[in-house]
Amino acid sequence: MNDTTTEKDKPSLCRLLLHLDSREFTAAIVSTVEDSSLRVLRIPLPDGPTESALEEAVYSHPRLLADYRKVDLVVRTPQFSLLPGEMETKDVDSLASEFVYEGTEGVRFVDELTIGGSERLKNVWAVKEREVMNFLMRTFSAPSIHHHLTPLLKYFGRRNVLGNSGKLYVNVHSAADGGERGELDLLSFGLGGRLELANTIPFDGLEDAQYYILAAARASGLNVGSDEILIGGDRRLRASLLSGLRQFASYVMPQVFPAEGLRIGNEAPEIPFSLILMPICE
Repeated sequence: MNDTTTEKDKPSLCRLLLHLDSREFTAAIVSTVEDSSLRVLRIPLPDGPTESALEEAVYSHPRLLADYRKVDLVVRTPQFSLLPGEMETKDVDSLASEFVYEGTEGVRFVDELTIGGSERLKNVWAVKEREVMNFLMRTFSAPSIHHHLTPLLKYFGRRNVLGNSGKLYVNVHSAADGGERGELDLLSFGLGGRLELANTIPFDGLEDAQYYILAAARASGLNVGSDEILIGGDRRLRASLLSGLRQFASYVMPQVFPAEGLRIGNEAPEIPFSLILMPICE
């Protein structure tokens, strides 16, 4: 990431998008007044996210510490639960108290969202690395923090308000080492756009990934002979999955990358999809 700036590139006119998963920390800077402005920094975390590793990464790139117009942080964690939006706060707190890691409570969050125009949900989630989250929250200026499924739910839910067929959206999040493993974000919508399933599942190889995708379609009541499976995310793995799944399902297609995302820069399809969706879903 180049630390030189132009007038339109000033931090006060830019948005900082951060993404943390178990093996990588990604930072993207986007101008709020200019297209094709995307700048990306990807920092591998081979030993996982630790406070010392993130501290070294952040302070090695002083531009990340500037005073941005807005800071968004998306965290990828398997510890989450989707609850009805009408659930009382005390009941949500009771459920959240169950998020415990190895005898120590993690940091807990609640994302409130509406999908499909009317379906209200609470995404209750937690991160076990308390010291990591504390570092990020005190280092960056008032970051807006969200679970990785929250922007996906908003985006795909909006696209299915008038759905006349069932759809399974698959976001392939590959591992940082470039192998054939990673995680599948699976969101299934039935007729009328009703959410039927939302989950994240790790996979180790393309056959594993194909199995989980087909199992998710069936578990959510979709008909693989008539409903749609749309694959997005990692370009390299997506192509192989499309070819393999077409042997078992009739309507398997690539997702169309949002035009709003392409406008911010050519590198947009290469960074975590949840991150790109943050400004789009507001």
